[in-house]
Amino acid sequence: MPTKIEITCFTDLKGSTAFTEEKGHHRAIRVLEEHLRIGQSLAALNAGKYVKNIGDAHMVRFDYVEDALAFALQLQQLCSNQPGFDESPIPVRISLYLGAVEPVNEDVFGSGVNQAARLQSVTEPSQVTVNKDLFEAMQKVFGKPEAEELCTSLGPHELKGIPGQQELFRFEWRKYLATQPKASITTPLYEHLRLANIELSNLTASDLSRPGQVIWPIVPRDLATAIHRGQIELIRLLVLAGWEVTVLIADCGGEIEYDNGYVGDFEQSIKSHAALRKIRLPKIVRMRDLYEPGYKEYKHVQSLFRRITSQMTVDVLIRLNGKGYAEDVKEKIEGKPTLTYLQPPLTLAAVIHLVTNAQTKCAVVAGFDEKEQWEQAYNMGSVRAQVGILMIPVVKMDPVHQIYQQKTLANMAFGG
Repeated sequence: MPTKIEITCFTDLKGSTAFTEEKGHHRAIRVLEEHLRIGQSLAALNAGKYVKNIGDAHMVRFDYVEDALAFALQLQQLCSNQPGFDESPIPVRISLYLGAVEPVNEDVFGSGVNQAARLQSVTEPSQVTVNKDLFEAMQKVFGKPEAEELCTSLGPHELKGIPGQQELFRFEWRKYLATQPKASITTPLYEHLRLANIELSNLTASDLSRPGQVIWPIVPRDLATAIHRGQIELIRLLVLAGWEVTVLIADCGGEIEYDNGYVGDFEQSIKSHAALRKIRLPKIVRMRDLYEPGYKEYKHVQSLFRRITSQMTVDVLIRLNGKGYAEDVKEKIEGKPTLTYLQPPLTLAAVIHLVTNAQTKCAVVAGFDEKEQWEQAYNMGSVRAQVGILMIPVVKMDPVHQIYQQKTLANMAFGG
């Protein structure tokens, strides 16, 4: 059999047995199935050869140092606590061993495999352990100073069943994330969004690798729609990468005053759908509160609104409200009161206010039919450096498939 020098990776979910006892068999099986799918997908994304799973453990082979480290980094990102999730994931232990192996059909055997498996016993949850040969290979790839910054010596260890002692290292994957953002989970995430026809305006993969706030502006409806659910799925992907969510309920600027009970019911509906996907919505802002004179930063919001409307012509306002709807729908919209036409700039000013003083770029989740509305923000000086937009595609633009949603007077009369 031919002998090959390569990197063997083993992973293990720490505490999966306790999780099963606490959450039950069916819930544990769903978590395990998702974990296996994630491992297989990440292996493929990083040029790894997925050998097999042993229970909840992955076994993957890599030819190149950067691919093995990216796989370990991305799996740890997805298995670490994220502020936007309301459930803690099961931590994962990862061991990477550079050594001699013997491939046999789809499997692999040899000293490198045995020692990679033994490294699991000295690996702590949420950590990655590497052997000395891999550490020295990292020195050749990144240079000695950077490799030493990325790895902490764990001292000599004797691995069970392996003669002698060998020096092991902890790979500091969070430092690697800071120095090599292209290795982050956000790189394949960015490509995934792009291939799914999500338009990313003023957002790069590098922006996504620096988690900030997802701003989700939504107009109250009778029910949470399929569009809202699609936006929740998009938000969930960002939450996986460490982003947090701020919901802005645009409950002012319409031709009819929104009833508190109606808005409350809609808010609860959105919360319920987000909870099904384990997403936390700790910050829900009602837009009308921002425009109340008693709001502590009322003057700032009003100033932004004046600046935005002073730069808009009537034609632009008409386009922002028309959204490419069919002509008969546009005629109905043109008959609405003036306040209805102001809802786009009111919402835009509220969002810009929310992103003020943000330490990282914020991401607005919207529909592609609102592209012109949100790109108006780029006319506001430094705002371009503070906000980008993720726009879900409009499925089909025709009178049958594209429907103008509005609140009915009957619903308003009875509180929704």
